Formats: sequence, structure tokens, C-alpha cells
Amino acid sequence: TNGSVSAIALAMVLCAVYGCSNRSKTSKRRESAVTNLYRLPSVVHNQCDRTKALSVKRRRLWLTRIRRADLNPDRGDVRVCGAHFVSGLTATVICPATQKHVDKYLFKPQHMITETPKLYKEVTEPYITSQQLSLQWVYNILEHKKESERILFEDPDPEKGFILLPDMKWDTKQPENLYVLAICHKHGIRSLRDLTADHLSLLRNINEKVNAALLLQFGVPSHRLRGYLHYQPSYYHLHVHFSVLGFDAPGTQVERAHLLSTVISNLE
Repeated sequence: TNGSVSAIALAMVLCAVYGCSNRSKTSKRRESAVTNLYRLPSVVHNQCDRTKALSVKRRRLWLTRIRRADLNPDRGDVRVCGAHFVSGLTATVICPATQKHVDKYLFKPQHMITETPKLYKEVTEPYITSQQLSLQWVYNILEHKKESERILFEDPDPEKGFILLPDMKWDTKQPENLYVLAICHKHGIRSLRDLTADHLSLLRNINEKVNAALLLQFGVPSHRLRGYLHYQPSYYHLHVHFSVLGFDAPGTQVERAHLLSTVISNLE
């Protein structure tokens, strides 16, 4: 009957990648592997131009991965099995995402600006105050309400203590890609612009104890580590990045990353 034919057709959904015979989990046949199929992302038309451009780029990347000359890219039911995704890659999902989150990951031309103290007071600081996002998620980590299972080390001192966490870009399994964050317990320090000589004990404590913890847990000595602060930071609660030399961690460019040792020397 027509109904049974339709059922068979639905049960034989194949992966769209050329030469792949993997079928969806609904398959009744066992000649090929049975796996999950993922729908080709569509282009978003009812959002802003930037969001639409991002969806076009994502769809183009999927089509490049499929590499099929006979594939009609306008088909809405194209699906790809999980075997064609690179194993071991991690992704950050932000939900709900604001336009600020979207803007952060879109390509944009960059410019070099020399920020004087006057420019900071008149332009940068008012902007930070007006655009500040909630830091409750940071406070939840510091209070062990969130992500407590990911803590690598903690110094609970309220003035010079911190929590050490793996960055979301590091899976903690490969020391050659080591990337961690030290988030200070003390509130009110937004960035390196707020640092004074009064904070030297905090910075020295972070430098000393993070180096010791990473040597003990991952066998990475201090002479193979770089500690640095971003300016501007991605969020305005003081945190220090540590990554292993040889790993091209995001934001290690000289115009963005300020070495912790240099910051300490300047304050001294």
C-alpha cells in the first residue's frame, strides 16, 4: 500500500555525504551502520543582517563538508550523520543569546587605539558602566553554586584568594593545550585598569599558587606557562589567564594580552 511504501521510505533516510551509507536510527535494515542524522542548518531570514550572515556562513561550512556535486543545497531535508564531525572538538552553546553574544563571534575589522587615562575616564569607563552584563554567574562559581566539580584549585582568602578553573576551550586531557583561568574572590576589580600597588599580594599569590598547582596536577613547569590579563576583558571581574607555551590560545596577541609578570613589575 501507499502507506507501507511511505513508511519504508522514511525508514531508509541516508546520510547526505558522498559515499556514506549510514542510515538514521529509524532504519529497519542492517546492511549499513545505524546512527543519528543531523539536519543541514537553514538560513535565518527573519532576524537582523548579522544573524542572517552567520547562518549563511554556517550552512556554507556544512555544504563544504558534505562535498557532493549532485546535492541540491536548497533541499530542506538534507541530513548528515555524526561520523563526519571532527572527533574531540568542543563547542560553546549560549542560550538564550543576546545580540551582544552574536556580535562577539562575528568577524569585524579591528583598530589600534592608545588609551590615555583621560580617554579611559571620559570614554571607556562610562561605556563599561553602561554596558556591564550581570556577573551573577561569576559569583555563583565563587560561591560553589555552579561548576564546583570543575575547580582545579582554590585559595579561599577573601582578599588575595582565587578559584582556578579550566577554560571552556580546554578539556583537561591534553597538557599541550592547557588553558586555565584564575578568578579572584575579591569583588570590585573590573580590569587591570583598577589595579594598584595594594593588589600586589593578590597578583603574586595567583602567580605563585597557579604555577605550583599546574606543575603538581599536570606536570607543566612555570617556565612553560604564560600568565596574562586581557584588556579589554570579556567580563569585568578580575581574572588571569594561564596557557602553555606552544598552544595558540585565543587572545594572546601583544595588543590584547598583558603578561602578569609585567603588570606586577609596573605596580612595583
